[in-house]
Amino acid sequence: MTRLAVVFFTTLILLAIGLMVVMSASNTFSMIFYKDPFYLFNKQFVFVGLGVILMIAFTIIPYQYYKRISIYLLILGILLLALTLFVEKDIKGAKRTLDLIIFSFQPIEFVKLALFIHLCAMIEKMGDRIKSFENGIVYILFWLGGIVLILLFQPNFSSIVMLVVLTFILMFLGGARMKHLAYMILFFFITAGSIGYLFLRHVEQRLDAYISMLMGTGKIHPQIAQAVIALGTGNWQGVGFGGSRQKNLFLSEAHSDFIFAVLGEETGLLGTMLVLILYMVVFVFGLIIAKNAKDQFGRLLGTMISLTVIFYTLTNVAVTTGLLPPTGFALPFMSHGGSSILMSCISIGILLNIGFYAHKQNAIPVMPEEVNE
Repeated sequence: MTRLAVVFFTTLILLAIGLMVVMSASNTFSMIFYKDPFYLFNKQFVFVGLGVILMIAFTIIPYQYYKRISIYLLILGILLLALTLFVEKDIKGAKRTLDLIIFSFQPIEFVKLALFIHLCAMIEKMGDRIKSFENGIVYILFWLGGIVLILLFQPNFSSIVMLVVLTFILMFLGGARMKHLAYMILFFFITAGSIGYLFLRHVEQRLDAYISMLMGTGKIHPQIAQAVIALGTGNWQGVGFGGSRQKNLFLSEAHSDFIFAVLGEETGLLGTMLVLILYMVVFVFGLIIAKNAKDQFGRLLGTMISLTVIFYTLTNVAVTTGLLPPTGFALPFMSHGGSSILMSCISIGILLNIGFYAHKQNAIPVMPEEVNE
């Protein structure tokens, strides 16, 4: 039970730190656009509270139940994802959210979890058929391809890359042949790179700017430049809570995509390293929970939840520090946004249930066999 407590309380700490940074990072933006310095913080506080309730609730629900409804969850997610193409207006050149009046929901956050739940259930059911392309992998590619197609029309190229990478890792963990994976990886990067660069203007612009920056012939992306300034200003110990200057509209996404920059400015390198250690704790203990699961479905799902948390965390940090071009990914448990907070908490709840069930099974005493006299 110790590892479950570690993941649970570490997640609560990350949520609490996120609330504090959102309060600081969003007050200028909230005051200017909503006439209330705590407008966005209040919304985030509600989302975090609801997220904690959902995390506890999903800790109680047996994770094996999701195997029976996985296909329905995924179909629902795909329908919601497709709905964004028809009922929503463009926001910054993309259609990625559904207006639910109370808040804007991003279906991709639900689709990520639903996809991995269904694929984990499929791989367990396939058994050795995962080693066959025609009888195994093609069915995984069917679901992945449908999601990728919708994301191309949104467009949401960064989510395509992340989902494909994580799915390939899942297939590897499930026992797929390296030969098949190598061919698919080569095909994907050639095809996706060509489509993204030739037909999606924002992808072309970001890649050109990123390559030019790496080659020293172009300017750094304005948002990344401001983020790097924030991190540099923070130095070792930071300027103190609430003391960030870059949040004053120099960083337009200070409370969401670039919240790590505000964290670095206010708490310094020491604060950012502490937070990254907390993420690593969730990741490592999540893998331990997954490893001890009693069935392949639990092992795969627990691993994918842990990998999703750390992949999105490291990608967000890499963008903030200029190592990657902007992706629009939230920092799990910390960035402002209901979709990310709620689905991240639900995922951790499922992970905790996997661990709880394994612990419960281990606690069942083994009855000695009767001796025939």
